[in-house]
This record gives sequence, C-alpha cells and structure tokens, in this order.
Amino acid sequence: MGTACAGAFSKAPEVQPCFYVTGGISFVLVIVVQDMPAYEAPVRRLFSENELVVDFRTLIAPDRVEAGTTIVLP
Repeated sequence: MGTACAGAFSKAPEVQPCFYVTGGISFVLVIVVQDMPAYEAPVRRLFSENELVVDFRTLIAPDRVEAGTTIVLP
C-alpha cells in the first residue's frame, strides 16, 4: 500500500505536503484548495475511489495559527 499510495499522493497538485507516518495511520496529507467544493474532488479521487485506502478521516483547519517550511533543530 505504501508505495502505490505515496505515488498517487505525490502526483496530486492539491497535496502539499504528504508524510508517511507510524502509529495507527499510514499517511498525513495537507490538502490545499480554495474552498470546500474544491476539496471534494481530490478527496473522492485520492481516498473514496482508491481501493488501497481502507479508511480515512479529515480534519478541516478553518485558520492557520502558524505556518512555515523552516524546521529548527534544537
């Protein structure tokens, strides 16, 4: 599942970024779209219609608290 799903997720322009993780789930994706109607198509394509995806859940962020690409290592 990992490689096939990762390939599909990495090709989706709405996915920014995607993480392969452990602990009860396999992937965490950040999907960036203009509005909720625009969200439905990639969710359907990437999850609902993907036979490799057994289960998924979504978390909607109504606002950003902090965002950036810099990672500071202590």
